[in-house]
Amino acid sequence: MNQSLSAISLEEAEIIVNDTQSNKQLLIRLAIERFGAAKSRSRLSKVALVERLQIFIKNEYAHQAIARLASKKILSKTEWLKARKEEQKEKKKRRLDDEAGKDSEYERLSNRIINKETE
Repeated sequence: MNQSLSAISLEEAEIIVNDTQSNKQLLIRLAIERFGAAKSRSRLSKVALVERLQIFIKNEYAHQAIARLASKKILSKTEWLKARKEEQKEKKKRRLDDEAGKDSEYERLSNRIINKETE
């Protein structure tokens, strides 16, 4: 595998780490290129290196899950703001309708008074 390991997906990295055929040199490159590990990781045994890589993978999955939840929270806040804006529009419309009703009620009373005066 001569290609850069920095661009591989998390799932592909997990397959390489869990493959018992993967040699230590490949795992070291994966740790350094994909996860940004220090070159001192090369001193670890293969078993310790696999464990460290599994931790990197689990951490990245956790970060992805947190990011998904955070984006859902932002979306729900956006939806909440939209619903609130709609509610405010409805309140304003009801208030305007009430005021228009008062105006028409005022006009009716005025007309009744005017009609009584003319009778």
